[in-house]
Amino acid sequence: MVKLVLIRHAQSQNNLMKINLKEQLGGMKKIDSSKSLFQIYKALNFLKRLEDPNLTKIGYEQANELLKSELIMTLCSNKKLQQRMTKPKLILVTSPMRRSILTLKPVYDCLKKNNIEFETICNGKIFEFGGPYSIKGVMNGLTKKQIQHTYSSIQFDNFSHFGKNGWYDYSDKKETVIEMRKRCQEIKEWIVKLVNQYSDNSRDKNSELQILFFTHGYFMSELIHNMIDQIGQPRLYQYNCGITTFDVCDEGQCAFKLLETNNVEHFENKKMLTSNYPI
Repeated sequence: MVKLVLIRHAQSQNNLMKINLKEQLGGMKKIDSSKSLFQIYKALNFLKRLEDPNLTKIGYEQANELLKSELIMTLCSNKKLQQRMTKPKLILVTSPMRRSILTLKPVYDCLKKNNIEFETICNGKIFEFGGPYSIKGVMNGLTKKQIQHTYSSIQFDNFSHFGKNGWYDYSDKKETVIEMRKRCQEIKEWIVKLVNQYSDNSRDKNSELQILFFTHGYFMSELIHNMIDQIGQPRLYQYNCGITTFDVCDEGQCAFKLLETNNVEHFENKKMLTSNYPI
C-alpha cells in the first residue's frame, strides 16, 4: 500500500505581498476586469517579490496547525503506530525553497520527538514555477552543503536533483510553463521509481509506504493535473497548508487515485485560510 500526500507550504512573504497588492488595487475582480490594471498588478508583483521568501507570522502558525491534521497526528502518535499490524515506511520530501522547508519543520520535529522512524529527502526539482527569481535576477539556489548549514536542525538523509552550483543551476532565466510541465513529468517518474524500489524491497505485502511532499501551489496544481491526466480540465489549486492525498497502485504499472484535495480541516480558525488563488 502506498499513499502520496502533497502539502502546500504555509503563507510566505510573497503570498502576503500579493494579498496586499490586490487590496490596494481594489480586489481581484476589479484587476481581472481591467487589462491596464492587471498589467500594473503583474509589474508590481515582479518588483516586490523575493526569490526565496520566508514564512509570515500567519505562515508559521499555519505550519504548526498542520500538527492538528488527522494525518500528522496519526503519524506522530507512537500508540497508534504500535496498534498497527505492520510498521509503515515514511518519507518526507521537501522543495529546496525556504518556505517549504520551514513548513516541514514542525512535522519533522514532532516525528523526532515521538521516535518515529522516517527518511527526509530534499528534492531540487519540486520548486515553485519560475524558480528563484526576482527583480535582482535569477539565483542558482542553494547547494547541498548550504542547505545543510542553513537548516542545521534538520538532518537530510538524501538530496535529489541537485546541480553542482545549486538546485537551479540549469538555467540563468525564469522557468517557462513548458519547462515546468516537463519537470512535473520527471517528478512523477521519480515518485514511481520510489514506489517501485519500496515494492521490490518490501517482503510484507501488507506494509505501508507514505510519502509526504512539501511543495508549492503552481507546481502542485500542475503535478496533480499530470497525475490524474485531466488535460483541458481546470487546475486544482490549494490553500496554504492544504493537503491533497493519492492512493498509488504499486502492483505493476503505477496509477494515481485522487482521494481528496485541499483538505484544511486542521484550521479551526478560518482566518488561517490563505492564498488558494494562484495569481
